[in-house]
Amino acid sequence: MTFQNDTNTKRVQKAVARVQQIVDSANSNGAGADELAAMLRPLTDELTALGVLATIDHPTQQPEFEPLTVGQRAALKLAEQASLREQIVSLIARLEAHADQLADQP
Repeated sequence: MTFQNDTNTKRVQKAVARVQQIVDSANSNGAGADELAAMLRPLTDELTALGVLATIDHPTQQPEFEPLTVGQRAALKLAEQASLREQIVSLIARLEAHADQLADQP
């Protein structure tokens, strides 16, 4: 029997579901990130002791992006408020406009 099997997969899914219950409880009780981290510390300490957390790639820095222009910030704000249908229609229109530009080039 190999380690990666249905039984262990279900165990991991149950563990993830249990952690999500704790996160949901923290959210509904207004707990902050520090309180949640303190609650989960025994779990994270155990994973660290096993060397599991050390094998997971964690980005140490956020990638640097160029600052957004005013228009880009406005577009993001509008996109946050738009429905998925509106966003898809907008994307299709942009793709069609871009295709037209490419077709006009020699």
